[in-house]
Amino acid sequence: MNKYVPLSEKTIGNLLETDEFRDLYDTVWELGDRYFVRQDLSGRVDFVIVFQDIEDFSRSSSSQVMLDYKTYKDHFYIVIWTLTDPENPLGFPIGFNRNNPMEIEKLHDLLSQEQIWIHYLATEDEDLIHIYSEAYLFPSNERGAWLDKIKEPLSGEQLEDIDSSILTKGAYQLTEAQLLQDGIGYLLDYSSLVTKHTEAGAEERLMSSLLQALTLVKNHPNPAVRESSFLLWIREKREFTQKGSEARLVTVFMSPSLQELLDLVNDQQAEENPLSSVLLSMPEFLMTVEAQPIQEGAYPLVEYAGGDIIQLELNEQVQERLSELYVWGDDNPYANK
Repeated sequence: MNKYVPLSEKTIGNLLETDEFRDLYDTVWELGDRYFVRQDLSGRVDFVIVFQDIEDFSRSSSSQVMLDYKTYKDHFYIVIWTLTDPENPLGFPIGFNRNNPMEIEKLHDLLSQEQIWIHYLATEDEDLIHIYSEAYLFPSNERGAWLDKIKEPLSGEQLEDIDSSILTKGAYQLTEAQLLQDGIGYLLDYSSLVTKHTEAGAEERLMSSLLQALTLVKNHPNPAVRESSFLLWIREKREFTQKGSEARLVTVFMSPSLQELLDLVNDQQAEENPLSSVLLSMPEFLMTVEAQPIQEGAYPLVEYAGGDIIQLELNEQVQERLSELYVWGDDNPYANK
């Protein structure tokens, strides 16, 4: 694991020099990560959380911090909870691939420390500013339990925490009203994502981002948002550039967009749509569009219903139903696929 110039009292309140802190700028602007771990030159492993701006941070300041963990398939997630309102915490999930020895070593080094530093940064135009840092004192009994957890072999029994909270149902059970809702779409340059992370890595990164967004919705400070219902859809489109190279574009749709609920929130945390917060921070993000997902040929992927995250299963019956509901011309994207 690479080691970098430490964040310290000397950097608090200052813009970070791009040359000295190149790793942070690359992580935020090139990789699109906003919550991650970082090891400095002393060997200390810290958490870094990057807010959209200083005002965004101020809505989470003066808060007690708590760490929790979740497991999902081959990933171990540490969730940093900021308890500004203990009943409505705001969580930042940071994942570690349990099949990657380097990531497990990094996780082990992190959990072996008596205290873990959490550094809060914010973006200011193209710059990063170090706002504040605090140390989380890790209870020794918890540390041992966590270290034991990451050593456990991967098996169906070990995939309980997040995995058991994700329900499944057939997408054919969705109502016509749900399938015909308007929504908002986030267009991503998927070719770029695949180039950076490989095909499997790109899919994993996208799904991890959606899981992050759903976690933020589930713990949103606005109860109306937490109790809302919406669908996440996905559509992939392949185009060819003038040079003949293939460009793969993926659009993630949310229907409805929740904007009406979010517009009612005043002076609270996370006023922005959590899906926007996550996807707009990705370097591959291109633009947003307002449309009916079904009109764009998208497929329903996940249903969020009052705190429940429900994975939707697709089959021929679903495709036939989408095809029957498509009434926007002869070029039906669901026909004969």
